[in-house]
Amino acid sequence: MKRIPFALATLVWCSHLVATDLSLFDCYEKAEKAHPLQEEWRNRQHIYELQRANLNAKWLPSLNATANATYMSDVVDFGQVLALPFAMPSTPFSTMPKEQYKFTLDLQQTIYDGGTVSAGKKVELAVLDADLQALQTEFYQVREQVNQVYFALLMLEKQAELATIFKKEILQRLAAVQSAVRNGAVLPSNLDILEAELLSVDQQITELMIRREEATTILSQLVGEETDESTFILPTVQIPSQCEIHRPEMELFEKRKMALEMDKKKVRSTRLPKAALFGTYGYGQPPGSDFFNDHFDTYYIVGAAINWEIFNWNSSRRSSNALQAQQNIIDAKKAHFAQKIEIALQNSRSEIDRINASLESDEKLLALRIKIVDAAAAKLDNGAISATEFTSELNAVHRARINSELHKIQLVQAIVNYLTISGQWAD
Repeated sequence: MKRIPFALATLVWCSHLVATDLSLFDCYEKAEKAHPLQEEWRNRQHIYELQRANLNAKWLPSLNATANATYMSDVVDFGQVLALPFAMPSTPFSTMPKEQYKFTLDLQQTIYDGGTVSAGKKVELAVLDADLQALQTEFYQVREQVNQVYFALLMLEKQAELATIFKKEILQRLAAVQSAVRNGAVLPSNLDILEAELLSVDQQITELMIRREEATTILSQLVGEETDESTFILPTVQIPSQCEIHRPEMELFEKRKMALEMDKKKVRSTRLPKAALFGTYGYGQPPGSDFFNDHFDTYYIVGAAINWEIFNWNSSRRSSNALQAQQNIIDAKKAHFAQKIEIALQNSRSEIDRINASLESDEKLLALRIKIVDAAAAKLDNGAISATEFTSELNAVHRARINSELHKIQLVQAIVNYLTISGQWAD
């Protein structure tokens, strides 16, 4: 019979060793790593690498193969030429062939593109930065969910702890009343009242543990690992002296504007001239431009080309103006977002002030309640009051303790919410 308590004690001791501290900022990091959009983060980077490789490939020579066969209904008939200012050479044919066959390999190498490829790379990099920053805002928004669940767990655990203390107080008073009943000082019905109160406390503890289990399940889903055996720590935070907004959304607005600015430079690069070298190697009948040769033969062409779109009916200017308009829209959205954050911070600061005001009176109220319940306990032992009156006072002390402890947690939560809204993180 002595082995069972020892085994239970060993199990409790081992479970205590397994339990690990899980701070609020640990949850932030784990929730970000476990976020479903992490896969999108990797894919965005992969897309950028592929598009950059495509842009680099524009500097590599291009090689194209072409084959065609044509028939022309009308060609030059030298036999019908009546008078020419020069003597015609003697040829074995009097007309050009109506059929032509050609197979060519065309090689082209860009030597100057007006900065189009370079501008394209900058655009892709700016777009990647904006896309990754957009994902960062998604990760940051999970913090609000983590805050809500984490502090709910802290409050549930504190309520369970206070309920256990409350249960001990009832048990102590129950033992005193049992002695008083045996001595005939109080009525036996007082025992029933205390035992009923004891059952009610047990129900509260059970309900709190069930709610804690539900909350840990939600937190486990957010952080991507089991948190049932974790120990949750109340963060140590304070309100910053200066209210500054460092939300990731603000940086997202700037990066989106930068991506549009790179697009404007890319549009300007399209107006610059382009230069390339080219070469063609072919096999056909007639070979190249030798129309007097009706046999299949090889030929080649080499050269250089410059292309410059001098006038495009202000298409580039309109494109730049459209991009500038998009930048103006982003500025307006940024100002609107900053206004919303300022209002949220004002509400959060008011909540902090309200909780601080409640904390100032909590200690005084709890001290008075303890005095009252001590006096009621003495009266109950002497039979001057009933157990109902005593439990009423004892419940008042219990509520005062809960309010005091929960206000402490709520104050930290309000400060954390303030820091989360402003984007200022505390370590």
